[in-house]
Amino acid sequence: MSEFAEVVLNLPLDRSFTYRVPPPLRHVVRPGVRVKVPFGPREQTGFVVKLAESASFPRIKDLKEATDEVLADERLLDLTRWVASRYACSWGEALNAAIPSGVKTKNPGQVIRLIALGAGEPKTEKQKVAFEMAKRLSSPMPRADFAKHSGVSAAVLSGMIRSGLLIETKVRPEIDAMAEALIEKPKEILLTPAQEGALKIIDQGGIVLLHGVTGSGKTEVYLRAIAEAVARGKQAIVLVPEIALTPQTVSRFKARFPRVAVLHSVLTQGDRARQWRAIRNGEIDVIVGARSAVFAPTRALGLIVLDEEHEAAYKQENDPRYHAREVAVRRSQLEGATVILGSATPSLETLHRAQTGEFRLARMPDRVEGREMPEIEVVDMAAEKMELKRHPIISRRLEQLMRGSMERREQAILFLNRRGFLTHVSCRRCGWFFSCRRCDVAMTYHRETARAICHYCYDSQALPPTCPDCGAGTLA
Repeated sequence: MSEFAEVVLNLPLDRSFTYRVPPPLRHVVRPGVRVKVPFGPREQTGFVVKLAESASFPRIKDLKEATDEVLADERLLDLTRWVASRYACSWGEALNAAIPSGVKTKNPGQVIRLIALGAGEPKTEKQKVAFEMAKRLSSPMPRADFAKHSGVSAAVLSGMIRSGLLIETKVRPEIDAMAEALIEKPKEILLTPAQEGALKIIDQGGIVLLHGVTGSGKTEVYLRAIAEAVARGKQAIVLVPEIALTPQTVSRFKARFPRVAVLHSVLTQGDRARQWRAIRNGEIDVIVGARSAVFAPTRALGLIVLDEEHEAAYKQENDPRYHAREVAVRRSQLEGATVILGSATPSLETLHRAQTGEFRLARMPDRVEGREMPEIEVVDMAAEKMELKRHPIISRRLEQLMRGSMERREQAILFLNRRGFLTHVSCRRCGWFFSCRRCDVAMTYHRETARAICHYCYDSQALPPTCPDCGAGTLA
């Protein structure tokens, strides 16, 4: 048993620190365990990355505490060390991002109370805020999270539940409420020649760009490739942008595979820890999640899928500023896994690497079942503005087509590129902008409820009266 340990901390410090391992902890301290150490006037949490028999310093402090389980195996240590080098952060920061904070807690068997939309008309302003937030939920949200993000008290929530404005259901933590009720038995699907060709390329391994138009059947290719990996005793990670992580998306994977874990922002720390441990213990075959799921602690990784690989959501905007696509590629190289990068509009970097032979390229240029591509017509609103000498809300061509639809008793859908009163709120003095605490994107201000809402995760916050950074009252 080694007497000294090298520890990295969740601080922007590009080095490790040596600590003495006291005799009572020497049987549990090894690379990958979480430890608590004295650091200056306070204690810090870090990870052991190396053990040593001797140290070159005359006075060395002792470790204070250590977990009895390895949270980062050798593969994750190698991957996070690369992340630290690639994205100019500390090794400790990379490890902290890769391992959920809830993992350090025990696994309680509590019941989770979920909130969903009910029926009726809210009466008070606080009820209206909570009701509007519930209307925007794509799936039930834990009650504690709902209260925090809506800003209403437990008493208000209880009253709304009693009156039927909100519905509360109880589930066990082991059950994922995201897609359980939506699972349907999969239908037998006959692959197109393009899908069969893509699977043959994927079977060769390496990094594969699956360049297929919308509706070409990329998801079915993912499912077949995952099934092949699982049949070989391997695990698969499926990454999707957070906004696309809907119950409908998850249900497609749960319909095919019985052992699926879902990692998403709605999970509580305890839920995330339970899923994390189940993955590490080999109890899960398929992991579906947003960008942080790229660090899922699989035992035998065989496949990583990035759907919509071009999406900016795969790039983390705060430290460590990693790109999940590049981390997936590096992880596949370290563990010998295959990577599928799927997109109808791949990023220029990925397309270039496929065209130069660094990645394999599988094309799927046609929609399944011979479906026609939608007819797209571009209308120049600037030309109409010049002709009419005013700013038309809709073009004459759109008005003509909508009137035709109504005359034929058909329906029309208009997609508007703006929601809310202000698409972002910023300080005119220092440049600070109001961003979501979870997604790190600009929040939209809704004047009707006087709150800012993230249209990705539906977090809701009150607008501060002054700038939190410089204190100026110049928010606009």
